Amino acid sequence: MRPKQPPRLVLRRGRGKHKRWIIKHLEREISTGAGESECAKAEAALAEYIIKSRQPAFGEGNPAQVLIGDCLAVYCDRHGPQTARPGGVALEVESLAEFFGDKLVSEVCEELCTAYVKWRCAQRDRRAKHNTGRTIKISTARRELVTLSAALNWCFHNKRLDRPVFVKMPKVAETA
Repeated sequence: MRPKQPPRLVLRRGRGKHKRWIIKHLEREISTGAGESECAKAEAALAEYIIKSRQPAFGEGNPAQVLIGDCLAVYCDRHGPQTARPGGVALEVESLAEFFGDKLVSEVCEELCTAYVKWRCAQRDRRAKHNTGRTIKISTARRELVTLSAALNWCFHNKRLDRPVFVKMPKVAETA
């Protein structure tokens, strides 16, 4: 039996003399909408296709083999719609995935969580009505880490991880 080929770009002759880039995967051919000279556009379409078609892998559930991005994706897809604020969870997961997505679950530690808070608090708040340069607050980064903790706990309780993983939260800001 022949091994399956990964998704790849192929240049095909379209209607007339023009050639078009397509994504070939298994028995399917998916249009990229890119002409022969638009290689960068075709590569971007391939990258998007790979991201959308990738299935999370949990293996034996060992945190040293599971990506945080997979935990966040499954949590957002399966549990997110059942929460009180599914849109908020999706936004939080998006921010978390940008920082943690390619890291392993076993890498979660106080130092990494502190680095996330520092990274997140250096970003501009997109919700600000006027571009006043307001940055993300520690409370927002903390709420996002609560979502990370919830995702990891959900994966543990649903047998995707073989042990619980603890997320170190920054201290709550004291009110005067």
